[in-house]
Amino acid sequence: MRRVLVSGASSGIGLASALRLARAGWRVHGGVRTTADADALREQGIEPVELDVTDAAQVAAVAEAVGPELYGLVDNAGIAVAAPLELVPLDELRRQLEVNVIGQ
Repeated sequence: MRRVLVSGASSGIGLASALRLARAGWRVHGGVRTTADADALREQGIEPVELDVTDAAQVAAVAEAVGPELYGLVDNAGIAVAAPLELVPLDELRRQLEVNVIGQ
């Protein structure tokens, strides 16, 4: 069975992608950050993996857990800070860049 990893699989496009792939017969590993999100994915036939794309140790652990047989990656994890750029606190801007740019 082909395996795929979907980062940011707890909601939105990531969840929709994970569900679509699972329905199509893929073995889906869904990246989540909370136990509640992991439980919700598990109930839908998706194998949750704890994955914060800004945490190198978690990325390495997921790579080890998923193994070398990974067929695809939906690199979906992302966050949005809803404010004009000049008003975004520097720590929030850095976090957004870490998740959306560096982590990818």
